[in-house]
Amino acid sequence: MAIDGIGNRTTFLASYLVDARKQMEDLQQQLATGKKATTYAGMGDSRGFAVGLRAQLVSLQGFGDTITNVDSRINIASSALQRMADLGSTVKGAALNNITDVDTNGLSVGQTTAMSSLAEMVQLLNTQSGDRYLFSGRATDTPAVASLSDILDGNGARAGLKQVIAERRQADLGTTGMCR
Repeated sequence: MAIDGIGNRTTFLASYLVDARKQMEDLQQQLATGKKATTYAGMGDSRGFAVGLRAQLVSLQGFGDTITNVDSRINIASSALQRMADLGSTVKGAALNNITDVDTNGLSVGQTTAMSSLAEMVQLLNTQSGDRYLFSGRATDTPAVASLSDILDGNGARAGLKQVIAERRQADLGTTGMCR
């Protein structure tokens, strides 16, 4: 009996084994990388679904970043507001204190406490988180209140609190030094 060559059945089995080997290599690659394919084309009919999921994932990551930023701002604002409430209690306590001793600048303990609390209050109102002022409303790029020196001493043509008080005192006393 003569051997004519490899028959169709043997060729089919060899082709099947090569395909099975290729499929096994693909599955090993998927297991090693955790990815079904390296390109969207390799995903077959599922590629549209994968592209949609990728877009949703990016949106969710953006929402997560926003939540983190807002949480940080809320925590900073909450701490600032709590400190403002504490300052109010401190100033109230100093004002109710009957100590009239004055320091070398001629200020009482209550006045000194009020001045330092005002300075801290201005600083708290101008609190920033990143590049945003938290208490400025929609104008997040500008401070909520003017600096303490501008409030007390004025700025350019704008009179400060000290000048307004002096003018009021002068108006109350009149030019002759007697009250109105």
